[in-house]
Amino acid sequence: MSIGARRHRLTLERPSSSSPTGYEPVGVEWGSIRLASTNEALRFGAPTATGQHVIEIPLRDDVRANWRISEAISERSFEIAGYGDPSDDGKLMRLFCSEIQ
Repeated sequence: MSIGARRHRLTLERPSSSSPTGYEPVGVEWGSIRLASTNEALRFGAPTATGQHVIEIPLRDDVRANWRISEAISERSFEIAGYGDPSDDGKLMRLFCSEIQ
């Protein structure tokens, strides 16, 4: 993924019982957001549903499937359902997410 494709400033959040929102920020990454195809979601074991999105960020080793991602400008939030390294080169992480309404 080129630097120009990373147009979204994304905040990674993990569950927290001490936060009033139930989540605490863990880090910020620049990434891309697009709608997922059914084949993509099935390949990584994410449940299929309407509104599935693929978010690509630089590879991190701390992301978990119960985390969520917030995008401040559009005020959208996504729950991570599955993730993986699509090219297995240790550079890119593909997250399969459901948009939180």
